[in-house]
Amino acid sequence: MKARILALLLAALMLLSMVACTQTPSDPADTTPPTTEGTDPETDPDSNPGETDPETDPDNPVETDPEDEDPLEKIPEVNYNNAEFLIYSRPDRYETSVFLKEIDKGSSSVDRAVWQRTRDIQTAYGLIFEVKATSDVATALYNTKSKTDSFGFAGDHGRYGWNYATKDYLYVWDDLPYVDLTQDYWAQGAAEEWSTPGGKHFLMTGDLTHWNVGAAFVMFFNKDVFSLVDGLTSPYELVYADKWYYDTFEEYARTLYSNMDGDGSGEISSDSFGYATTMFRGCISIIPSTGIKLLEKDENSATGYKVNATKDRVVTAVGDLAEFLVNESTCYYDPNSNPYGSMREAFMANRLAFYDDEVNYALTFTQKGTEFGIVPWPKYDRRTDSYFSNVNAGCDAFFIPKNTSETFAECISIVLETLAYHGQKDVIPLYYDTVLTYQGTRDEESVEMLKIVKENLVYDFHYWFGLAGTLNDIGSKVIANGSVTSLGRLYDEIKTTVEEGLLKWSELDFAEE
Repeated sequence: MKARILALLLAALMLLSMVACTQTPSDPADTTPPTTEGTDPETDPDSNPGETDPETDPDNPVETDPEDEDPLEKIPEVNYNNAEFLIYSRPDRYETSVFLKEIDKGSSSVDRAVWQRTRDIQTAYGLIFEVKATSDVATALYNTKSKTDSFGFAGDHGRYGWNYATKDYLYVWDDLPYVDLTQDYWAQGAAEEWSTPGGKHFLMTGDLTHWNVGAAFVMFFNKDVFSLVDGLTSPYELVYADKWYYDTFEEYARTLYSNMDGDGSGEISSDSFGYATTMFRGCISIIPSTGIKLLEKDENSATGYKVNATKDRVVTAVGDLAEFLVNESTCYYDPNSNPYGSMREAFMANRLAFYDDEVNYALTFTQKGTEFGIVPWPKYDRRTDSYFSNVNAGCDAFFIPKNTSETFAECISIVLETLAYHGQKDVIPLYYDTVLTYQGTRDEESVEMLKIVKENLVYDFHYWFGLAGTLNDIGSKVIANGSVTSLGRLYDEIKTTVEEGLLKWSELDFAEE
């Protein structure tokens, strides 16, 4: 297997060197210095031909570092003789983040890497990938009622996972013979949060797609707006000093707003604001800012979970944000809509001081010439250990149809593990380190902030699974009709529905597979 992969990689290097001739000078992939493997004993003064190589000397065995082991070594050499491997995916960007079968001269370095990975895996295992874009993945999963030897997996909206699993549509990932969910190319936060109380995984995500990497929520701040006020400590410095707290963020938003020239309309399309957010941005990020999970696994609970929606710290934090959004003209918030496009336009027009969104929109802001900085969402206060960043639950999670045959499950596991491994090795570095960092940031401080974000990604169960829409949109429930309802009071109203949903989820541990 290793020899075949090596041959493919050598071919890939030759092919990419030819493709690179078509790249524009602005593509940072062109500036990557070549690496040199090995040394020439006749010209390298440090080499000693007469010295025994410790790696081949039986009297001096070298201990192998587990981190240096090839995780694909366990995968057998197999050829499926050009068998079809079908993937259902949501349309648009998600469709091409895992498999890409065509590129052209205008393709990005990331697209070329995804394309190369697609070719290599098809060739290595004798498969033909067929991606079908559909807005109705549920029907595709539901219709797979007989044993299948072609439907590999589906990528769909992450919040559909609980629904698909409790309807018995899904195969258990833990039964895949060659998938190792402990490897760091699988999202470890998701592996922990998305498993049942008994440890079963019905959906996962990881480095097989690069889009989820750019979907972490961050706080953008507009440098031109900041320049209106003298003496404000930079948010960067506050993060470095571990003093970037929610109350400071509120104070900054008020101060900056008071120095901005708005038209007084209160409309995001024309007015100015200190902060703008939606029910799926700030109202979600406030929860991990407290350092508390809304749903926490608990082996002593009948449902398998402890619900922290009535904890004083969480209730207070959500209430603080809700009051700020509703009762001050400083902020723009509409609980009934999510006008992301208008908010981004306002930020690029210097009519927003703070705006929280997916980090990948840094590319858009850079391309439009906006002067901005990136920091993590603030901690609620000093009691929170880290600057946590939610990963947008609108991103893809990956599902395997329930009735996959045992033989094809082996094929699926080979493809998934290889995709994720080479995603981490060949695609994610280009996307995160090159595209987001090199092209999407305006200063070195933002680069450092991205490292903090990447190290503290959150895949909270309550947000991604939603339990039939009861807990993943608390922003529209806590804030409704211009007034604020306590999170604790809201939970009292939906408690029965939440507990029933958690019980359904935990009962999957005892379902027959």
